[in-house]
Amino acid sequence: MGALDGKVALITGAASGIGAATAERLTEEGARVGIVDLTEDAGRAVAESVGGVFHRADVGEPNEVDAAFASVERDLGGIDYAFLNAGIAIGHPQIETLPDDLYRLIMRVNVDGVVYGARAAVRAMER
Repeated sequence: MGALDGKVALITGAASGIGAATAERLTEEGARVGIVDLTEDAGRAVAESVGGVFHRADVGEPNEVDAAFASVERDLGGIDYAFLNAGIAIGHPQIETLPDDLYRLIMRVNVDGVVYGARAAVRAMER
């Protein structure tokens, strides 16, 4: 019996790295997981390996985030936890030459994605 038996977790950025490892760990503790990622093949593979569900979404797009939460909620019967892990690192160390389009990309994933995810999580958890 695991500490998370009967719970559902949604994880963004779960196709690799920390997100995939978190999906494995939460599953070991009994949670059912919704894998959300922009990378479809890798995301589906992680979902399959942990017996979860996959939804492709760009976390910088609020409608896609809302759709991912709705899909996981529908498929798994609710959402108890959200791990908003999606993020990007861009190898551009000089702030004085950072192009605006690259800055916006960083912000839309690393900041906007967390805000959209938190908003969707609260709505789902309130239901």
